[in-house]
Amino acid sequence: MFTGNWKNYKHPVPTEKFDETWSYLNDLLNETLSLNNLKWQTIPYNKFHYNDADLFELQIPGFSKEQIEIEYDKENYKLNISAKYEGEKSESAVVIRGFEQKSFSCYLGLAKETQYDATRIDSVLSNGILSITMPFVVQKKSENVKIHIS
Repeated sequence: MFTGNWKNYKHPVPTEKFDETWSYLNDLLNETLSLNNLKWQTIPYNKFHYNDADLFELQIPGFSKEQIEIEYDKENYKLNISAKYEGEKSESAVVIRGFEQKSFSCYLGLAKETQYDATRIDSVLSNGILSITMPFVVQKKSENVKIHIS
């Protein structure tokens, strides 16, 4: 616990780094909100880490695979997911609303040190769960090579 003079306190996170991060998050949020008038929101998800891949499972009930778009943004280390709801809302038929079905846009941040094989990424939608399998890049084992002396 800090008990000295607050004016001399050095915060563990440099202020300029915090400002840079906050500015980035603010810009990203504003950009996302304005994208196609979609609502930015957090989607419940699980992440599983295996020896050969990461698996993401997102809870998005009521959407068909034709309504969902997934994009792997390799440069910004994120997985963009959006869905457009195009059905009718019949409010008179709803007795209890446990979840609201509406268009959304979200992203999952990926670790910068993880390299995924973009050619083998796969997704499956089943019973309102979107599963995205992101295999790691397979590192080839180095082989011994004989070197000729000239």
